Amino acid sequence: MSNKITVKAMLSPAKIDAGRGIIYGVSVITSGTAKGHGVQVDAMTLEQVKACAETYARGLKVKMTHQGDAGDIVGFLTDFRIAGCKLLADLTLLKTSRFRDYVLEVAETIPDTIGLSIAFSGPTETIGELRFARCTEIYSADLVSEPAANPTGLFATRKTDGARFERLVADCIASGLSDAGAIRYCVKRYGEAYRDYLARVAHGEVITLGASHRSDIDKQTFESLVREGVKNRRTLADSINYVVQTYPQKHDEYLKRVQAGEIIKLS
Repeated sequence: MSNKITVKAMLSPAKIDAGRGIIYGVSVITSGTAKGHGVQVDAMTLEQVKACAETYARGLKVKMTHQGDAGDIVGFLTDFRIAGCKLLADLTLLKTSRFRDYVLEVAETIPDTIGLSIAFSGPTETIGELRFARCTEIYSADLVSEPAANPTGLFATRKTDGARFERLVADCIASGLSDAGAIRYCVKRYGEAYRDYLARVAHGEVITLGASHRSDIDKQTFESLVREGVKNRRTLADSINYVVQTYPQKHDEYLKRVQAGEIIKLS
């Protein structure tokens, strides 16, 4: 059984040859959570997407929207390569496309407001408590206005490269894994980060593994963390208790806002 899904990638400044209409180093797909699909993208997903994309001898087509037809083809992707947690490619824009100048301008000026979304199909593979996307056929890469699953943009950045083991564990916990499940998964999937973690511990660094190391914690509030727990299938009471114990500073901030008269709903 196959599931057709789309995985999106945002834009972000990198090398552009406007004269030739080539945007180099486009980020096609990044390992992590494919938002809205309930599946994860891992190294095997990247390899499979790359292999399927390379079956198009002259490049994988890029359209302006998923619903677009042949007249909406704006270019094609070639030279697929994996760099760290990303699958990259070069985007060549068609000389006759009416969207050519528009795409170049967006890529040069506001690349984080638009992105690529690849459509592919394949089964899912369950590993531990997570389901992983597997690719057996790819159809296109299309431009969208709300990128979701590739947060660093159309071009690769090193934002997630070399991530600390404790951060990887925390992000897995945020996706719904138990603490123990997240640690087991990260040990298996992120060997280099795990070895770095062990070396730091051996040198006396005190490292606590848990959700407090997650990469987006500064942007979260107590109530958003509680709602996230409920979304990840915790009961409301369990979610509140978990956040109180895991993020005491967020709880203190919440209490101060409530005492100041702010009305805050937790569900």
